[in-house]
Amino acid sequence: MSITNLIQLSGGEEIREKVLNFVNQNKPPKVSPEENLDEFVREGLNWQRKLFKNGIIGQFLPKEFGGQGNRLIHEAFALEALALADSPQLPGIFGITMLAPILLKYGNEIQRKFLPHIFEGSTMFCQCFSEPEAGSDLFNLKSNLTEQNDFYLLNGQKIWTSFARYCGWGFGIAKLAGYKAEKKQEGILFFLVELNQSKNIQIKPIKQISGVSEFSEIFFNDAKVLKDHIVGNLETGWKITLETLFIERVLLTFARHIQTIKLLKKINEIIIDEYRREFEKLLAEFNLLRLTAYKHIQDIDQGKELSGESSIDKYVWSEHFKKSAKIYRLLAIKTKDKTIIEDANRTFLYSLGRTIAAGTSEIQKMTVAHRVLNLPRSF
Repeated sequence: MSITNLIQLSGGEEIREKVLNFVNQNKPPKVSPEENLDEFVREGLNWQRKLFKNGIIGQFLPKEFGGQGNRLIHEAFALEALALADSPQLPGIFGITMLAPILLKYGNEIQRKFLPHIFEGSTMFCQCFSEPEAGSDLFNLKSNLTEQNDFYLLNGQKIWTSFARYCGWGFGIAKLAGYKAEKKQEGILFFLVELNQSKNIQIKPIKQISGVSEFSEIFFNDAKVLKDHIVGNLETGWKITLETLFIERVLLTFARHIQTIKLLKKINEIIIDEYRREFEKLLAEFNLLRLTAYKHIQDIDQGKELSGESSIDKYVWSEHFKKSAKIYRLLAIKTKDKTIIEDANRTFLYSLGRTIAAGTSEIQKMTVAHRVLNLPRSF
């Protein structure tokens, strides 16, 4: 049986049909960030541009920016349908799933001009949040913005920044230099920064255990940030930061379901009776986590504020992906096929990082415990 038939779909039939018709006429590129990062970005951006031009992605983007004027849930339908049709993950997915919703809600006229370029892939954004001393605890931010006349000077270091060396822009957070905050969440600004400032910005790739350098560290030394590129203000900086993280753990995680679907397809091709029951369990768990994700995307669509609920999506998906990768690796060894074994080893090593990126599994569990289950801090 096809893996597509084993994954339970829910709604969006019109969009799914549109995606299927498009893919039948336009073959998706066979690229993967775990195999060849340069090729993945190059071919993936061409594919992303074609998808936006033909109205496949950009479902929740207003028509004035070249989108379809629908809702976030429709974007989820499109992304899922693309995954089932063997589309690769989109290189510009961070801008699409995290920054675009923020700019639509809080961005000024100048900032919103980025929107069509984000979706068509002509402008790639990376997320500049994590620092050496501020990963899961962003209150420990050391990066700062010093106010000048009509701009700020950005100084500090960011780390674990996905696709930074391929991006022309970054979105991130820093503290306003000299601001005397009474609370930790005060004095934080959400900014957009052009990364093409070679004298003031240095990007260093980080080689990962899987052998690729998807992550980088970024050093800012008096990098220029225009005041027009500050999203919101001091009063809304932390609120926007939290909303970005909530959206990341819901919509971006949902977009990463593409990786799970591709992995489950690979497992299905080499499954043996010894592991069939475990595989069926993986499919059942995946359908449940998808239904949960659908619910949370609908909540965001309806303007509901998510807190710990978004951590459920991220934690369950990343742990499920790691478990699936482990089974794929065990099955690959039994095939004695060198190509499959190499792919499985690479996928397994990559999956370990998924339980760290966007907040470790341990932090996600604590967030759920405190904000969803209302357990005491001493728990």
